[in-house]
Amino acid sequence: MPNAQNIDKILKDCLFRDGEDQSTSVFAKGIVTNFGFHPGRLKGHHAEIVEEL
Repeated sequence: MPNAQNIDKILKDCLFRDGEDQSTSVFAKGIVTNFGFHPGRLKGHHAEIVEEL
């Protein structure tokens, strides 16, 4: 079963931080919000993301 706190932690960690180059963003279009994820951190959380799905 998905863990909302873990998902929130992963989501926030995968977002770009101030000053980072966003030209390599991995885009995800949501119903309400669109996100641009940092590709390296997104890849680093791959196993956790799959587990939450």
